[in-house]
Amino acid sequence: MSLNSPVSPAPPSDMGLTYVFSQILGFGFLFILVIILLWMIFSTYFTYKFHKEVISSLTEIKLLLRRANIDANGSNLAKELMKRESSDVNSETG
Repeated sequence: MSLNSPVSPAPPSDMGLTYVFSQILGFGFLFILVIILLWMIFSTYFTYKFHKEVISSLTEIKLLLRRANIDANGSNLAKELMKRESSDVNSETG
């Protein structure tokens, strides 16, 4: 071996530990990113599903309240509807 040949310097004694720690940190960072991405996907899905159920429940409650109102004021409502229908028929026949 001549003096002019390129020789790489000897690695420090803790080079193996540095490599291991850098791998752990790198994969840990990727793992955290994957967890965050999965959390965002699933939370969006379940939020959409929950809101869909809430909206359908609110619509159902709204319909039930309308029916209850018709039942409570059924006679008055029926009279008003009959008046409107008769006035519509009278206005059409002239």
